[in-house]
Amino acid sequence: MTPDDPTLTTIEHGAAQPYPAVLLPVRLETRFAGSVLKVRIFPDEIFDSLETSPFLRCVTDELGAPHARIWCMFLAEASSMPALLFEIRDDIAYLTLNRPEVHNAINPELMVQLAEAWKRVAADDSVRVVILTGAGDKAFSAGADLARLLPLTTRERPPEDVWDHTLLENPELRSIAMLHPFEMLKPIIAAINGYCIAGGMELMLATDIRVAAEHASFGLMEVKWGLIPYAGSLVRTPRQITYCNAMELLLTGDRIDAHEARRLGLINHVVSAGQVMAKAEEIARKIAANGPLAVRAIKQGVTRTSGLPLEEGFKIENEIARGVFSSEDAKEGPRAFIEKRKPNFKGK
Repeated sequence: MTPDDPTLTTIEHGAAQPYPAVLLPVRLETRFAGSVLKVRIFPDEIFDSLETSPFLRCVTDELGAPHARIWCMFLAEASSMPALLFEIRDDIAYLTLNRPEVHNAINPELMVQLAEAWKRVAADDSVRVVILTGAGDKAFSAGADLARLLPLTTRERPPEDVWDHTLLENPELRSIAMLHPFEMLKPIIAAINGYCIAGGMELMLATDIRVAAEHASFGLMEVKWGLIPYAGSLVRTPRQITYCNAMELLLTGDRIDAHEARRLGLINHVVSAGQVMAKAEEIARKIAANGPLAVRAIKQGVTRTSGLPLEEGFKIENEIARGVFSSEDAKEGPRAFIEKRKPNFKGK
């Protein structure tokens, strides 16, 4: 069977509609250690957000230019579920780390898919806010998959599938996936439903607002394994909580519960397990209803001025303000207030 074969079958993409699927040529299966590979053909509007993907370039190199408008995903024989679930609903993007059987540990597949998702969110003007969560009720994320990701990083194991090859050939995807660094001006809300440790906590530290279940726990435990957290925690933690509390977390590697995390200022809300997503969505809807240019400008201003002397920060604030106040949205907001109606923001 070739990509041109008209006898296509369909596979389900999570809860979404079925997409056409075919097996790739044998040469690809051989290159990636005999793993089962399938092609999923996406609508143009989705492809357009992925056309600069290094993963797509990798597959295009194998298939040739005529098949450049396909997006390939490696599927383990045991499962057809992607490691990351992505959905946009009512101006909110939902990103769900989808490896509940291993506490949503980050393997190469999840790392690559997360990087692609962040790029798509950043480029999609219809997305006003993001909710990041983990599948199941046990974990947000337990961090890096010690059996898959770290041995690949240290070259203790060779690449075995398309995700391994993609990550090794495009090391910047690791930084993008962890937002370290990657400019994401859309607000991100973390809905934390369990373990949030090591790389999982590092990912949480890159978010803006955090809602946690009462049974959630937090920790930067790398030091216990002779490692250091290097996806932003050494920089972000002492900027988000006091220096001495940050150093205690980093140097001891101890875990703390949700109430202690809130006391330290690491999270915003502690709710019952069944209310985590509801609370996150409540906050997300409030943000999505606000002027999108103003929302992005606020996040940009806060992140760009963090740690700068006041005078430098004020210059950046003034620069950002000029852009907002000259926008159509800046006229619409006050006009709607005077007319006692909801504003109709266009993001322009």
